[in-house]
Amino acid sequence: MSATDSENAQNSGRIPVGISGRVPSEWVADLRRNQWPGWVGIRIKDLETWKGKYDAAFLTGDYDEFLFYGMRFSTALPIVACGAFHPEFDFKGKNLQIITRGESEFEHLCFNLTVVGGKSMAVLGWTGGRQGPAEQFIDSFKALPKDTMANAAFHIACEHLENTYFRPSWWEAQTISAKEYLMRRFRSGTGPSEDTERRSDCLSRLEYSFATATVELELNP
Repeated sequence: MSATDSENAQNSGRIPVGISGRVPSEWVADLRRNQWPGWVGIRIKDLETWKGKYDAAFLTGDYDEFLFYGMRFSTALPIVACGAFHPEFDFKGKNLQIITRGESEFEHLCFNLTVVGGKSMAVLGWTGGRQGPAEQFIDSFKALPKDTMANAAFHIACEHLENTYFRPSWWEAQTISAKEYLMRRFRSGTGPSEDTERRSDCLSRLEYSFATATVELELNP
């Protein structure tokens, strides 16, 4: 997978947001025509709030409240992904925040897993209080053995993001059970049933190892 392929994958996100921080009106209108449930409106509000904060930081050049952590792996992983999510459980199974449908604003993380110069890079960015849910998630990630972080990054994408792409040849080479496992990870957190509810051990008990690359460089360790 080349850097160009990775960039093309990242630029085809499912929910487009403009520089104004507003989700395009035609997209919202489509949701309303199809009578999507009320939680979609909450998620749109989340997107607009996040985008507004990032736009303000970009336009003013003030990044003091934006924190990040990243790494470069020793080789290219068979996956690219980007998006944002609310961290619920860390890599030890600790509950970080309980996501409800109220008006509360929950902490989130932005995640980008891409390929640059033939090697994968993972970067997580966040705003929020010191030792809040986002930073606690990062701390638990940092504490992992370096030779397991590529697999952990792989699982972050599958567990939390839908804007995720596998190398086709890699996917076709996987067993049926491995594919079913990955599909369950993509459904995690999408509903209250046993098959879709996010489990506390979603990141602390990884049943498969899909990436074995080592960390050769840390960013902002």
